[in-house]
Amino acid sequence: MNQAAMARRLAVDPPGLIGVLTDSEFDVPVTVRVVARRPREALETWDHVVEASLELTGDFLTIDGPTGYDLEDAPRMKVGPGTYRVRVSSANLGSADDEHYEVVLWPETP
Repeated sequence: MNQAAMARRLAVDPPGLIGVLTDSEFDVPVTVRVVARRPREALETWDHVVEASLELTGDFLTIDGPTGYDLEDAPRMKVGPGTYRVRVSSANLGSADDEHYEVVLWPETP
């Protein structure tokens, strides 16, 4: 991850990879949702929220952490090609027992 991505805690690398900077060096719970439109839920309960655009040229989104997987073994989710907005919300940063993340994607309209 470059310095700008580290500051944002999110790296986006086409064609369909997002890297999330976590506090923990270990596996952390991540919930991934794909929704039809921008969610309108309250964001105040999260420690950090960041959004970016993501272009998917294939069918799958790959999610990677700061230590990186062998990308062949990284978790994948079938989403479908297109341009998406991705929001990553982080909670309980600095808490090894309770740190968790939510990734939400929705179609981005020009």
